[in-house]
Amino acid sequence: MNKRLIKSNDEGGGGNASFNTVLYTGTGTTNPRTDIGFQPDLVWIKNRTNTNSNVLQDSVRGANQYLISNTTNAEATRTDFQSFDSNGFTVTGNNDSWNGSHNYVAWCWKAGGAAVTNTDGTITSQVSANTEAGFSIVSWTGNGNASSIGHGLSSAPDMIILKNRTDVDSWEIHHKSITPITHSITFTTSAARLSNYFTAKDLTTFSVGGYNRSNGLNDAMIAYCFAEVAGFSKFGSYDGTGTASGNVVVTGFEPAFVMVKRTDASGGSWLMVDNKRVAAGNEKHELFANTSTAESGTGYDVAFLENGFQMQTTTSNANASGASYIYMAFANQF
Repeated sequence: MNKRLIKSNDEGGGGNASFNTVLYTGTGTTNPRTDIGFQPDLVWIKNRTNTNSNVLQDSVRGANQYLISNTTNAEATRTDFQSFDSNGFTVTGNNDSWNGSHNYVAWCWKAGGAAVTNTDGTITSQVSANTEAGFSIVSWTGNGNASSIGHGLSSAPDMIILKNRTDVDSWEIHHKSITPITHSITFTTSAARLSNYFTAKDLTTFSVGGYNRSNGLNDAMIAYCFAEVAGFSKFGSYDGTGTASGNVVVTGFEPAFVMVKRTDASGGSWLMVDNKRVAAGNEKHELFANTSTAESGTGYDVAFLENGFQMQTTTSNANASGASYIYMAFANQF
């Protein structure tokens, strides 16, 4: 995979060409965001002020279709997320999940724009892939059988986030640090478990079992696939220390965004912190992929270092003694 470093885009407070975190205030009227630095293909929005769901829009499903990470709900339609634009996106209306009189965060990833047909798997998929950044959005119609699906990347995905769009059913998530691949995790359950929803992966495809939530018969399916790219993204694991001087997790870059999940029997929430929602010192305002909870007043003590990050908190969601955690991290620059 070719890798190159792209200087940070000053517009939007230091974004980059493949990932950016943007903060904005809702207006209740048409509200174009022109501060992303690129045209995003996946936009994950959370109301920071109020208790509202995490809403996900992508260019493959279409701007008006959204999913919610903290529920098992099927895909729904609203026009509050209006469009993906050349340098951002536009929200409208006064729904509190997108554009009410509140503060918001939007995490934005660039895939490959308009989807193309992929016939690498036993099922034909529609794929928008950014191979340089190791990110693709994959859409297909399930057949109810064990099948393989082309992901469009040039290496096997290190993390796959999958959802049945048609039915009320759980998200399924593969992470390379949870082995074997037949063990997966969801946004709405506590710990990793044997599932067989994912069964294999390689340079061109990933394989799923013939279950409703992974390949439902005649159901619309979506997967967000991430492959590690040196200097930009990292997917791994660490052990908690239960002290205010947690292990330094080496990523090879200064993070802009980190998501963490405890995976042992005690489970925990999917913690999300970034370099824009910062309080005093190393305090990062926390949000969670599996809950609709608003930000707290202080946050978690998470140090973003030149070469990684360190959990300087003893919370069970990030650094309990002897606990096991997985993470995904993205860089300041790419």
